Amino acid sequence: MALFARALADAGSFPAPTLAFGAALSLFVGRYRLEAGISYLPTRTFPLPNLGSATGDIDLLLAHVGACAAFFQRPPFELGPCASFEAGRIQSSSAGVASPGEGAAPWLALSAGGRFGWTFARPVSLVVGLGAAVPIVHPDLIVSGLGTVHRASPVVGRAELGVEVRF
Repeated sequence: MALFARALADAGSFPAPTLAFGAALSLFVGRYRLEAGISYLPTRTFPLPNLGSATGDIDLLLAHVGACAAFFQRPPFELGPCASFEAGRIQSSSAGVASPGEGAAPWLALSAGGRFGWTFARPVSLVVGLGAAVPIVHPDLIVSGLGTVHRASPVVGRAELGVEVRF
């Protein structure tokens, strides 16, 4: 088993790239890993188009389950593909408009990518990952009178850097 803490860079879920953090627990079965975890993209404020000081806030809480395969294992290095399903809740609010509001909606996505691990001091590894998520269910952020002010990209880019402790 392993416990993994990570920093995450996300481009496409929000109107601007954002940093996030998360944690996961993994179970190893041979060269494969089954993983469950959470990630939080904290509140970001963005300007609403053509409205001066009007702003919107957005944040996203995700849970994921997935699997990775270590197709390349030469201690102290490990490299392989990963795939996961994520489900979460995206929240938003607006300010500085005639009818400020807030709302929340579900987020569902499939993601895939690759992960590289370097065990620099047993049982601790540095982990770097690069991948993409394809949102299946993601709401438009709508402000009354303005219409849609943001929609997640059809493909969201993700990069992660973290520390894993195996036990």
